[in-house]
Amino acid sequence: MTVHHTAGVNGDPDPAATIRSYYYLHAVTNDWGDIGYHYLTDEAGLIYEGRYSGTDGIPAHDASGKTVTAFHTSGNNSGNLGIALLCNSNEQPPTAAARQTLVRLLGALSSYHDFDPEAAVTFVNPVNGVSKNVQMINGHRDWLATDCPGTTLYADLPALRKDVAAELSRPQA
Repeated sequence: MTVHHTAGVNGDPDPAATIRSYYYLHAVTNDWGDIGYHYLTDEAGLIYEGRYSGTDGIPAHDASGKTVTAFHTSGNNSGNLGIALLCNSNEQPPTAAARQTLVRLLGALSSYHDFDPEAAVTFVNPVNGVSKNVQMINGHRDWLATDCPGTTLYADLPALRKDVAAELSRPQA
């Protein structure tokens, strides 16, 4: 599961409009067919579906429960789930609401897929067989030469993994 930031503005007054602009950039201008990320989270902690997966099953997954292929880690998209925070985390850390939502979303996805959020894994692309050693919860820069997911969010990934693991061990209501 790969964490991103959109490197846009902090304090976005209209996140839904921003997501529509990302849709146009990704789907139309870049010809990716849809938004490149599976999920996006705004600073208030609202989750938006990015890569559309249909009306059956859970967002970002096909009817059989497998993650649909998005376009967020060039060459390593198949089998790799991408979550982008609508912010610029080079300038400041994500808001508490966005981070808590990220923990809960990563926890739910870890539970659904039976992932260990603290595991070091060998990712094997199911389409081309290319492999890479990464953390189960990793940052975009672990795949490509980029600053994403931003200085503060990338530095927070070890604590984020621990928080997701703690989320999984919480008693469910």
